[in-house]
Amino acid sequence: MYTREQKLNCKLSENQIAEIKKLREEGNTLRLIGQKYNVAHSTVRYWANPEARRNSLERIRKKKNPEKARKSYKKYIERKKKIDPNVWEKDMKWRRAHNNKKL
Repeated sequence: MYTREQKLNCKLSENQIAEIKKLREEGNTLRLIGQKYNVAHSTVRYWANPEARRNSLERIRKKKNPEKARKSYKKYIERKKKIDPNVWEKDMKWRRAHNNKKL
């Protein structure tokens, strides 16, 4: 089992995470703490706020369910079709132009 310090992709050690939590409780801003440790303010929020960490992990879990994402996208398109019947064609043109692949 590796520690955080042994993993090359970890930007923060356990000690730094504890310091970040302490600084945040003292009222320092996310950006100021991020600048001190050379990480993004969103990284500071992730480690300083347990609810933000939970929400982030939940978003990752949702992305791992592609069938649910497809159903959600189909519902979105159906709602848009009620407003503009040509929305599917417009959306597909945009996707092809930005993804450079046929869907």
